[in-house]
Amino acid sequence: MVEQLLGTQRFELVQAFTAAPSPRRGVSAAPVVDLMVDSPPGELHLLVVRRPSGAITFHVPVHTESAVSRATSRFSVPLAPGGDPSQRRGLVSLAAGIFVLKVAGLLAGKTVPVLARLWETAAWKLLQREEGWLRVSPQDLAAGSLPRLADFGDLAAPPERNLLLIHGTFSHAAAAFPELGSTPGASGQSFFQALAPVYGDRIFAFDHFTVSRTPEENARALLEALPDRPSIFDVITHSRGGLVLRYLAERRDRFGKMAERFQLGRAVLVASPNEGTPLASPQRFETFLGWLGNLVDYLPDGPPFALGFVSQGLAWLAQRIAGAIPGIAAMDSAGPVVAELQDQPGPAPGAYSALVSNFEPDANLLQRMVDAGVDAFFATANDLVVPTEGGWRVDPGAGPVVPGERIGCFGRSGNILTEGNGAVHHTNFFSRPESIDFLVRALRGEAQPLAPLDPNQDLAFRGRRGAVAVTPAPGQPPSPAPEMPVRLAPAGRLDSSFEDVFHLSILEESRSTGSNRTRSATLLATFRNAKVLDRIETGGGEAGRRW
Repeated sequence: MVEQLLGTQRFELVQAFTAAPSPRRGVSAAPVVDLMVDSPPGELHLLVVRRPSGAITFHVPVHTESAVSRATSRFSVPLAPGGDPSQRRGLVSLAAGIFVLKVAGLLAGKTVPVLARLWETAAWKLLQREEGWLRVSPQDLAAGSLPRLADFGDLAAPPERNLLLIHGTFSHAAAAFPELGSTPGASGQSFFQALAPVYGDRIFAFDHFTVSRTPEENARALLEALPDRPSIFDVITHSRGGLVLRYLAERRDRFGKMAERFQLGRAVLVASPNEGTPLASPQRFETFLGWLGNLVDYLPDGPPFALGFVSQGLAWLAQRIAGAIPGIAAMDSAGPVVAELQDQPGPAPGAYSALVSNFEPDANLLQRMVDAGVDAFFATANDLVVPTEGGWRVDPGAGPVVPGERIGCFGRSGNILTEGNGAVHHTNFFSRPESIDFLVRALRGEAQPLAPLDPNQDLAFRGRRGAVAVTPAPGQPPSPAPEMPVRLAPAGRLDSSFEDVFHLSILEESRSTGSNRTRSATLLATFRNAKVLDRIETGGGEAGRRW
């Protein structure tokens, strides 16, 4: 990640070193990296920490003192307790990588919305992309470049339908939907082959800014480009694209007569943040950048513009430039956009289907989430970016707008079983044959051969610090038992008493040196955020071992 950040030319590496704290008997507080950085006045620095779990965290100075010829910035970063990894079994090294970066190209006197627009415009120009309507074919998706739609002469008039793809945050259509052209369904047919009788070659996409424009602004730009006559569109949205569609379908009064140009047929909301995502809160901008950086680091095929935004956002953070970013704040769970869309009126009955995932991280990723500081935000099922149930909970006060028979859900407590190829998370839906089958049936108006989900029931999920929900999906084998003891929580919610449990775990190891075999162990004690590691002596005999 540090090399990637340096590659954006927004930062220069000043210093890099390793911090390896040693555990001390009886000391439970996490050690702290306390670092002073000297620099000329006006120079800004940022600290990047690679945690032992692999998590990346970003830190701005906690205090800066300036003089005429020099300035000093202080960083104070708590680290997890250390220990000798050679004396432990099943634990990663506790050494952390510390990188001091200098911010290049300082800006002043700009607000965050203005900076966001400047950055997004420059990012799209660099990749030679523009906002607007595109024509979609499997060949162009494979090439990674969709041609601009010169005119709407092929747009079908009612009652024939057209298909529209609307991408999500930090993306564009060619990057968001490439697998639609290459992933076959269970029948062996591709997405395009299966839907050719419905749409022919009338498949389009709309590229739009997702950071500096609101979903309402995106919807207005989409409508302004359409010919002044009604056209029926079926729609596949991904992530934030669902909010753009909902403005088109549910807030038609905002657009006056122009709204008649877009008539919604059937839509599939894929991983839509209908209830927002806690990561998008303007008050959590630093955490949002941290987790986005970890997603870029963890997911090789993450959103194409995400790294550039992380780099630019960190520069803003270092300069203490604050404020809401319009396109991101639209997904704030407590923000006005989500509140407005989750109120009446809703879509036409039967319009929406939903495809979601209840992604459960393995032990390594779970620890990375903990270290990155985002596990507390996701106290519910999620796909690493948005809460899972929010993908189908549209206008919750109006009853189930998306009924259980039109919900497809991967993962624990879901109704789509998968074989191999890894778990489904926020960015890899369209690479799965099961997703292709679900999309094709939904757009054809066919019944899904899936067990209906209860839209009002929370899904089981693995919560932070080991809390595990144990309700499997119908026909799904139970998850394997964890290596470490955990407390089990009721399906769909955390057991709040879990955090008040004092845990003692013994990590045993045996060594052979020639003909001699010795036994040793490490005692791991945890309570809430405090951890203590201590080496203990062991004994043995014919009757067994004693500690």
